[in-house]
Amino acid sequence: MQLEYDEAGRDGERRRDREVGSQTRVGIVGAGFMAAAHAAALQRLPNVDVIAVASPSPARRTEFANVFEIPLALGDWRSLVENSEVDVVHNCTPAGLHTEVNLAAVSAGKHILCEKPLATSSTDAFAVTKAAEQRGVITGVCFNYRYYSATRQLKELIASGRYGSIHQVHGGYLQDWLLRPSDDNWRLDPDIGGPSTAIADIGSHWFDLVEHLTGDTVSAVCADLGTLRPISCRRADGVVEKPNMANDEFGSILATTVGGTRIAAVFSQVSAGNKNRLHVEFDTSEASLAWDQESPNQLRVGRHEEPSQVWERNPDSAAGLLPALPSGHPEGWNDALIALCADFHGAVRARRSNSSSLMPTTHPSLRDGLRMVQFTEAVLASHAKRGWVDLDPAGEPATLTQRAEL
Repeated sequence: MQLEYDEAGRDGERRRDREVGSQTRVGIVGAGFMAAAHAAALQRLPNVDVIAVASPSPARRTEFANVFEIPLALGDWRSLVENSEVDVVHNCTPAGLHTEVNLAAVSAGKHILCEKPLATSSTDAFAVTKAAEQRGVITGVCFNYRYYSATRQLKELIASGRYGSIHQVHGGYLQDWLLRPSDDNWRLDPDIGGPSTAIADIGSHWFDLVEHLTGDTVSAVCADLGTLRPISCRRADGVVEKPNMANDEFGSILATTVGGTRIAAVFSQVSAGNKNRLHVEFDTSEASLAWDQESPNQLRVGRHEEPSQVWERNPDSAAGLLPALPSGHPEGWNDALIALCADFHGAVRARRSNSSSLMPTTHPSLRDGLRMVQFTEAVLASHAKRGWVDLDPAGEPATLTQRAEL
């Protein structure tokens, strides 16, 4: 069954779905920005009902439940995870809670879709990944930039070899929401957000997308990281100054891949005027292929001896069974998240229906989340050592090693 945008009404889709299986019942842990994005995305999917939300804030969970018409609003996430009516847990908590919530969900036999980073350490990420694999639950991590129609089209273009092999990738991910001392967030607290700020938050998105589009794997990194502000402020009953605990508000990363490609990328959450600019360019022997998330419906194809071209996204070439608007209808960030959720829940529905033919899925799993946690640790280690650090491409826990050459 092809999943499409819900134009005909969910009741009709539910009736048709009874031929295959019952509704998938979802519980969302968290009631912030990402939780709201997940709830809105799930409302666009047939066969999925959000039946519970958990947040320690009474006001937030009540408002969230009212806005999204969720029948059960809980103060303790454990009650949601242990609820026998819940089939799938969407973990939209701060990173420091991911491991505890995920392990409890795995223990309860729930399928999991987790926000990134998967965990604040590779040890925790590996423990969750192994537990989920042993339990046999469906898992996913929200690397949603894979799911733009344009990036899916770009992946097909790279795989075709039409423009030759890739020798260099460059770009970055720039934001400005931490520029001022008053710009505060849980990501700046290592006890909640983990040891990395910008790299764990946005660098992981960029490098996951590069590995996904190329099919290649980063084998070594050399990083230089920095912070802009000596203090930050927490506004709660007044302004309270505190030391800025962030390790990386901005930084540059050089990398090499198993296949020999060179990578150069810049990341920042303190670059004025850049709101959410993920941009990436692949240099091949015959062309450069570029995509910018702030112009998400276009691909740029640069040529040496003929005019460069700007291609409009072509959902017919890459959408497959995932939701995609027709050509000429601009897609954006929300649409990519809807497509990711459709892919993940297609796998869940196939499992619950004992069918492998409902919908082929390619969603990022906890293994992909583990990979990016290990990548983040390698970047931090490289910066601390002021040199190159090798990664284990197998994805198992490994001691990071510093190269002798700098």
